[in-house]
Amino acid sequence: MDRLHRTKDSSVALKCLYTIHNIINKGSFILKDQLAVYPSSGGRNFLNLSTFRDGSDSETCDMSAWVRWYAGILEQNLMVSRILGYHLNSPRSKNEIIGFLNSDLLKELDVLVNFADHLGNVPADSLYLQRKSLVHEIVRLVSEDYRSVQREIFVRVTELGARMASLSWSECTEFLSCINRFEGCKDRIAVLLVNRNRNDDLWGLIKETKANLVAAIEKKENKGKMVVVATADNESNNLTRFSQLFRLAPSGRWVEF
Repeated sequence: MDRLHRTKDSSVALKCLYTIHNIINKGSFILKDQLAVYPSSGGRNFLNLSTFRDGSDSETCDMSAWVRWYAGILEQNLMVSRILGYHLNSPRSKNEIIGFLNSDLLKELDVLVNFADHLGNVPADSLYLQRKSLVHEIVRLVSEDYRSVQREIFVRVTELGARMASLSWSECTEFLSCINRFEGCKDRIAVLLVNRNRNDDLWGLIKETKANLVAAIEKKENKGKMVVVATADNESNNLTRFSQLFRLAPSGRWVEF
């Protein structure tokens, strides 16, 4: 980590990040935990490479974009581990999430979509660098992570979809927001991964769930409008009955009829 933060060389930085990635995927439990809590305060940019730039020549400038992107991927990977409570390469049993609160599932879905969103921000202008063996290997590892993310998203979308009737309006809109964001990543991710990790079953589920969510939200909104109208009608009727029962007498006092 110290070498990563000292270097101004884009190739060295990528190699350091690649090593960190392998520790996350294959390292010992202790090493993974040390990375997961680095720094102690947490944060979304703890690798601190968002401004990294190697301006030696045009290619190193392009490589620098990959350094910034790759650091963000690893940060998102560790953020996912923090929220889910386990690493992407050691998934929890599907049955365990049945007892989760809706808010917990939505929080997990949000961080998983954040990973996909950052993946889609790949430096498209420098995709030619994939001809370099290191960059090619980095894309392969990231592709494996994304496959795990897709699996985790599938499980949570399935579970939340099964609970749709019991979700509140705000939970439905939050769920729909996550789905819309994930859909927005699809084409951008395809630029990097081409035909890898297409996962037609997942996208079929996303399409179906979105349609059901839109219908559920409209139903809840219409139901809410009916309640408001009914309440307003009741208040109006009560006021009319009150005015019929009482009239202000000339003396200034209310009298009952």
